[in-house]
Amino acid sequence: RDLHSFPTRRSSDLQPTPYGPLFTLLSAPLGLTSATAALWLYKAAAGIASVAIVLLVVDVARTRGVDPVRAAIFVGLNPLLLFYAVSGAHNDLFAALGLACAVALVLRHRDASAGAAVVAAAAIKLTVGLALPFLVIGARSRRRAALGAAGAIVAIGVPTLILFGGHVFDQLHRISTDPLFDTTFSGPDRLAHAIGSSIDSGVRVVTVLVAGALALCALAWAWRGGDVVAAAGWALLALLASIASLAPWYVVWLLPLAAVGRSRRLTAATLLLSAYL
Repeated sequence: RDLHSFPTRRSSDLQPTPYGPLFTLLSAPLGLTSATAALWLYKAAAGIASVAIVLLVVDVARTRGVDPVRAAIFVGLNPLLLFYAVSGAHNDLFAALGLACAVALVLRHRDASAGAAVVAAAAIKLTVGLALPFLVIGARSRRRAALGAAGAIVAIGVPTLILFGGHVFDQLHRISTDPLFDTTFSGPDRLAHAIGSSIDSGVRVVTVLVAGALALCALAWAWRGGDVVAAAGWALLALLASIASLAPWYVVWLLPLAAVGRSRRLTAATLLLSAYL
């Protein structure tokens, strides 16, 4: 078709990035390349990240006494990871890689580095930052883990504020409130459909409150000595169920935790979610 028949997008229609500042800063140089080069560089990076996640999952599984082959298959051959995350070159893989690194570092008692790794992952995709309190609880030195996280927040946050100011969360807020981004198969959509409503502010509040309550229950379980990896997985699963703008490839946030967490119920729930998505 004649491309000139389409209306030209005005500068006022352009949307700010919804991604974290670390990803925005690191990916900015690709704007100097052609669209084709940028696309395939993203795809290559996504493929490398997926392989790295599987390798880390295998290493963590061996350390935790979990079948490493099963864990590798669980993550690496998940169709959502292959056909959506890698093929679509989604940066969720980079966030999941940072989270998997943090779990491996905690198991090696490199607590400060583990805290920093979670913050770096959250600076790519904010949602995976939900795992931070769980990994701090699971660290041998919670103080060092917290200090590592605080140091990373300062190291990433100061340049972010200098470059982007207070607008860094503008698009994230819009995605969480604007019906334009709602998906028809998300948890809030299913709840709204069940009560004969739409995804209004009431539905959003209910789903967020339920997810928050479940995350707090998981955190309390981890504090009392439960498996922190599985607890973090349950919290992320609750978060996924509460997101109105849910996309299929978001499941990669959860896959590394479900693969190495000592919870068959979490594994089963992750498989059911993957099948549903």
